[in-house]
Amino acid sequence: MSMTMSVGSGTLVTGYQAEQAEPEHLKHTKVCDAFTIPNSFTPDECERIIEIGLANEVLSGLGMSDDGKFKKDAGRKCSLSWVGRYDQTDWIFQRLENLLAYAARVYGFALCPSNRFQFTIYKGSPLKPQFYGWHFDNAAGGDRRKIAISVNLSSPKAYVGGRLKIRCHKWNGWDRATEQGSATMFPCYLKHMASPVWWGTRYSLVFWPTGPNNGGLV
Repeated sequence: MSMTMSVGSGTLVTGYQAEQAEPEHLKHTKVCDAFTIPNSFTPDECERIIEIGLANEVLSGLGMSDDGKFKKDAGRKCSLSWVGRYDQTDWIFQRLENLLAYAARVYGFALCPSNRFQFTIYKGSPLKPQFYGWHFDNAAGGDRRKIAISVNLSSPKAYVGGRLKIRCHKWNGWDRATEQGSATMFPCYLKHMASPVWWGTRYSLVFWPTGPNNGGLV
């Protein structure tokens, strides 16, 4: 059972309970900067998400400025679309919210789930590889992002390069982050990047739960 309380214009949700059993490699996790849960989505589910993401308006190389407007961003070379929550996508958001149970246990954050996620496309080229350079996620549009959940939607055989990198001390499950359907979670104050894709195409989903700015601890 989850607990809710009003926070500003949204609802703060704590105490998530996941539908699936806790992954074996996380049962004894006490403290870590980042962690990966493999098989969070099946390969068939990943393909469905890719179809949904490609069906939306795709924006090329745009980032969000402090005033919430989209603009060209020299630090990233990729394309993206924004996917909202509606009947056909509700199952995706339910799965992402189940993952928040683990984020809440590891980090102790009070989290408010978002009703949209970013679908990102990195196309490979030896001369013009696509990437997203080192950056933070907690300063976009002032939306108080707390946790980043990055899901690798592509098979690792479909591209070369494109690895998620995080500047952190301890990352549980880092060796499985490139698997299709794996979900990697980390606080938005950690600097991270998507390394260049040299061949093929890599698709990813990124979801940002938000929270209060008063420390955000339950």
